[in-house]
Amino acid sequence: MELDFGRALTPSSRRAIRLVEPVAQIRLPVFLVTLTAIFVSAFAWNSHLAYERMIDLTLAQTQDAFRGDVSDQTADFLIVSSALLLAYLAAVAGICLAYTHHLIGPRVALTRQIAALKRGDYSARVELRQSETVFREVADDLNDLAQTLERKDRQRGRS
Repeated sequence: MELDFGRALTPSSRRAIRLVEPVAQIRLPVFLVTLTAIFVSAFAWNSHLAYERMIDLTLAQTQDAFRGDVSDQTADFLIVSSALLLAYLAAVAGICLAYTHHLIGPRVALTRQIAALKRGDYSARVELRQSETVFREVADDLNDLAQTLERKDRQRGRS
């Protein structure tokens, strides 16, 4: 994804951008969901083996009238377990996307600021949301640098 460094990025316009860098933002959720799926599969296989033996023993000693109840209870258990697993995977993916957005979004704003400084646009400033605390100090330092460069550039223009 190519970034447009010439466009001003204000905090309000950033809220509309969900996937700032899709590859980077999707990599973590995909990794965690895949890892979860592997562990869930191993757990499900182990549970199936243990549960299958228990069901076979129970059904062998159970009257015919109760066999349908055991099968129904097993089906309900599997449906609820599957729904819980899907909800968990969706939550992991959503949380990861939101978290990476908070890490990558400010980096994009900082990158745009650096590109503006390279072009000689010393009036550009980084504006982060109040909730963006991770990169706040770097953004403030970059804004101070831009202000200093802008002042020196104006002084040179007067001389």
